[in-house]
Amino acid sequence: MTQEMVDQSVDERLQQLLLSIFTSSLSSWREASRESTVSLPTLESFDWRVDLKTANDSISQMSIPSLLLHLQVSTPPSSSIQSPSSSSSSSSSSSNKSSSSSSSGVDMELSQEALEAMLEGLGRIKDQLTSVADSNQT
Repeated sequence: MTQEMVDQSVDERLQQLLLSIFTSSLSSWREASRESTVSLPTLESFDWRVDLKTANDSISQMSIPSLLLHLQVSTPPSSSIQSPSSSSSSSSSSSNKSSSSSSSGVDMELSQEALEAMLEGLGRIKDQLTSVADSNQT
């Protein structure tokens, strides 16, 4: 271990023991970390249309636009999370995973006000993601 990372009051033999544990387990810890990452649903496609509600029983003249939105999303397969020690002792750890993602549709109807609020919120999310990406590049 480098001198900056270790408190000088820690015994040299303990430092060497920790170093050997870390170096021997690092690859399995990285693999377990990769397997246990969170995956969110992914937008596959979307379809939309604008409908005008033109009249109802009480009002003969009415023109209210609404957005009908259909989102097709896929949910990634769930992974089986195992500790590094159990994954090294079992060679079939990858067979426990589901190999296909499931797909589902989400339908919604939005008024003009709701659509504007949603677009404003998405704009804020975009700005936050851009600032995070910019700060990671510097």
